[in-house]
Amino acid sequence: LVSLPLRYMHTTVEMCAKKDMESVINIIYHTLQNIEKAILSDQAHAGILPPYKPVEGLEYQDLFDEPMYLCCGKSHPLYSDKEKLTIDTLSTYPAIHPGLNIDTKGRKQLHKLNLLAKAYQFDTRRALVLSGRYIGYFPESYIDDELKVLNKEKMKYRFKLSLAYKRTPKERRKIRLIKKSFSDIFVPSI
Repeated sequence: LVSLPLRYMHTTVEMCAKKDMESVINIIYHTLQNIEKAILSDQAHAGILPPYKPVEGLEYQDLFDEPMYLCCGKSHPLYSDKEKLTIDTLSTYPAIHPGLNIDTKGRKQLHKLNLLAKAYQFDTRRALVLSGRYIGYFPESYIDDELKVLNKEKMKYRFKLSLAYKRTPKERRKIRLIKKSFSDIFVPSI
């Protein structure tokens, strides 16, 4: 799984477990490449990942699409800044690369930033941002009082996640169960 907001995870697991009490559920956060390899080699039934670079042999079911905003933490110098921050100002602060392929608008914004760290998952990215040293992108649903959005109008892009599974899975019943459970929770806004 890649960066699936935890608020969705427990509900999906609960639904799968109720419908199939015999299956063993393994949840592993890993890199995109490792998730794709695990699915293709039948070491995993499905994974959650951004659909920006489809892989031959996998099918994708859209889950959600959410805006990502550039943020800083409470102990960052920009947290108390009341002015609208320009890209020139923001580019002087250390920033975090998300460590995965994102849409074109997001890539253009990242290219202008001072990328001095990489954090693939939101929880690790959050730790870096809350250190007060870095700025980084977060999905709208992740932003709380500890994070401040920087230039909301200009410094944003869309983040999409899909359920990926093997086109010809060995255990079709499990894939149907997983797809149904995720469909019941996520209503794609794409």
